[in-house]
Amino acid sequence: MSNVEGMYSVYFIRMTERSETILRNSLFDILRFCGSLLTWF
Repeated sequence: MSNVEGMYSVYFIRMTERSETILRNSLFDILRFCGSLLTWF
């Protein structure tokens, strides 16, 4: 039981870390896109 719980906790932590990095990268992409639009105008 504890072994399965440990696997689930590691999997959950990895998923949350991956989602955080994806969110951060998408935020940087949006900021870069807005910056390019501002430079064009």
